[in-house]
Amino acid sequence: MLAHFLVDEPLWPGTWGGRAISMEEIEEMAHYSKSLWPSLPTAVGGVRPGLLRGFDWHDLDIAWPQWAGPLYGGGAGRTPEEFRDENVAYAKALGLGLIFGLNVLDGGDGSSGIPGTRQAHWRMTGAELQQAGLVLAETPYACALFIWRHDLESERRPGIRTTLDTIAFAAAARGGTSCIRHPTAGNTPTPSDTSGASDTTAAP
Repeated sequence: MLAHFLVDEPLWPGTWGGRAISMEEIEEMAHYSKSLWPSLPTAVGGVRPGLLRGFDWHDLDIAWPQWAGPLYGGGAGRTPEEFRDENVAYAKALGLGLIFGLNVLDGGDGSSGIPGTRQAHWRMTGAELQQAGLVLAETPYACALFIWRHDLESERRPGIRTTLDTIAFAAAARGGTSCIRHPTAGNTPTPSDTSGASDTTAAP
């Protein structure tokens, strides 16, 4: 097992009945997990490491931000490279491991012309998928890349299946990285230290 996925989108109130899950509660979840499986890393999904700053993490091991394209969430107005660099910088400063997610069904810029699963969202083209997928899969600090989500209809579109295979090959060729990171000295970077963009949106 790679890790225990504790909770998804904890800081987004719309996912949890109008109230965000606090960092204290996330850490309590991780602590309870470690009481059952001490050696199994703990992960929190749908949240960028930059949004986890200001808390002293002990039992949470991994942040799991998701690239949702250049129009929404943490990728809004950014390139995949900027998204990668910002998340790596924050994860390192917080002593957390890093898993990347990639939203192929809703993370397009509209050039595909194919509606996503949410209103005003778009499916990615093969070119978009390849650009973002290779950037994230080849990130040395990240220990995994997950694509949201398995969808046969989407994978049958021209170029998608071959692109997924290309990303998988790149990830395999890169070799493994541990998901467990230990706290490091130094200050947590501010957004200006990375992409220069604001990091206040809690949605993934």
